[in-house]
Amino acid sequence: MRARGLLLIFFIAVPARGEVTYEGLFAGTGRHGGSFYELGLTWGVGGLLHATGAAPMGLTGVRFVQHQGFLSQLIFLALGRLGVALGAVDIQVESEYETRTDANGRRYEVEVARTTTLTQRKSEGEVKAELDELDRGIDGVATWFECTVYAPKVLGFGPAPSSASGYELSFGASFELTRFNRLPVVLSLGGNGANVRSPVTWTNPTPDAASELAYWNLGLLGRVHFPLTRFADLALEWQPNVHTLVQTDDPMKAGVVAPSPLRLLGYLHLTNFLFVRGQVVLGGLGFTEGKLGYALEVGGRL
Repeated sequence: MRARGLLLIFFIAVPARGEVTYEGLFAGTGRHGGSFYELGLTWGVGGLLHATGAAPMGLTGVRFVQHQGFLSQLIFLALGRLGVALGAVDIQVESEYETRTDANGRRYEVEVARTTTLTQRKSEGEVKAELDELDRGIDGVATWFECTVYAPKVLGFGPAPSSASGYELSFGASFELTRFNRLPVVLSLGGNGANVRSPVTWTNPTPDAASELAYWNLGLLGRVHFPLTRFADLALEWQPNVHTLVQTDDPMKAGVVAPSPLRLLGYLHLTNFLFVRGQVVLGGLGFTEGKLGYALEVGGRL
């Protein structure tokens, strides 16, 4: 009887102590209040890599996210310390030129010497105080880092005749704007960079048509996460791209496309540890010629 009583107490006490709350399984956008890692497999086509007359190109890869961890804080600290260092000195560059004459009698100038002068603007104490303030400020900010590595196939599957290789990198900080259904509406701001390329097949190629198409991105990132329920949330993301302003050549000849993509993301939280993420990508104005793309991701979160 004594052994049976102890066994009964064990089966009652263990589940009570190990009880998992509803919020612990489905946090929705509440996950942005803590530290986590995500790793997902993604399959997509179009959106980023597109051009008039180009066959659809696949985008398959692995996406890694680190939220409120060592890597993202290290990036912010490095950038912040660089800013403090640059703000502590005045940098003045002076060049000396020499006038020369070419074989046709035309005169031109050549730089023959360059002098760089550094003038300290702040004392060591002021610099140390700014660095200490920076360290304290970083500790109170929800930083994040995200990296997607593309490969022609993931788990042996590619969604299009040709698929891309390359990467997308972004980092930034997240802030709570307000609350909806007791869950936070989250604004994420940061920087972004990408270099993704794929073999390309043209419908009506010209003799000088490029054999591959590359997507370049260097700029900013803004994203708003909006909770629907604890099981699902939506996000709208825009990546203003510096290359959009300077890359004006025909993609068929230049082999480069540089949109400022707009993404609509949807998260389905199977639990806090498993998720499905879908996205619609608009890689330019209009919905034709591959500008509208799609992707599906399955991943885990710790």
